[in-house]
Amino acid sequence: MNIPVLSNLFIDFPLYKIPEAANKSVQTKPLLVAVAANDWNETNAELLQKIVTAVKFEYASQVQVIPVEAGQVYSFQMFRQQFETKILVSFNVPIATFGIYFDLPKYVPLYHASIHILIADTLSNVATQKDLKGVLWNALKTLVNEEL
Repeated sequence: MNIPVLSNLFIDFPLYKIPEAANKSVQTKPLLVAVAANDWNETNAELLQKIVTAVKFEYASQVQVIPVEAGQVYSFQMFRQQFETKILVSFNVPIATFGIYFDLPKYVPLYHASIHILIADTLSNVATQKDLKGVLWNALKTLVNEEL
């Protein structure tokens, strides 16, 4: 296989152009939702489906839900590559779980390094407290409007 060498006068070592993989299969799931595993049940799954549908996401094809056990860690970069994820919504799961180290207040959307991040209370709390539903709704609208 003949890989072309790129020349650059400012670098004193050769640069090689690596060809893209021919069979690159990527599922597009722009919304990653992290939920504490002990808070993930059928009732909360239905609530989450209603929430994401209200902000114009198709639950089955555009949302990746991760029930997170305490102490588990993930690579957000892996989700970005595998699913083209652009938005992380965490329902009371520390975002450090995904290798993102910011101290963010709840319900304040953050845009950083081409990703949107939102931290919220547990789905169980959102389900039972009307004021949390309103705050979540406003934060999600802001986040989705910024993304579109």
